[in-house]
Amino acid sequence: MILLLAILMFACNKEDDSPNVNPSDKLALDSLIATKKHIVIWEQITVKAFARGENLKFEWYTNHGSMVALDSVAVLYWACPSCEGLNIIECTVSNDYGSLSDTVMIQVDPENGL
Repeated sequence: MILLLAILMFACNKEDDSPNVNPSDKLALDSLIATKKHIVIWEQITVKAFARGENLKFEWYTNHGSMVALDSVAVLYWACPSCEGLNIIECTVSNDYGSLSDTVMIQVDPENGL
């Protein structure tokens, strides 16, 4: 009985040889940065995602305004007259480990402060 207990204690104290990997190294969306967060109608800004991981896929969404991809990590955004107010730009980053989303809010005002 004592021998069995000693074997079990030794087995439980065995060091784990697998490396400790920070989960954020596999998939992280650190931030979304807009060149400006307060714009007027038709003004163009760039929004860029700062993400980490392998085989990242980027998906962009906005509730108002227009966007065109500059590359996978950045978009060019502008708003028309019907987009006045607070607008949301969302980026979802995904890979084999899952997906993460973040948003940035853009205030759109009329031209010349009208």
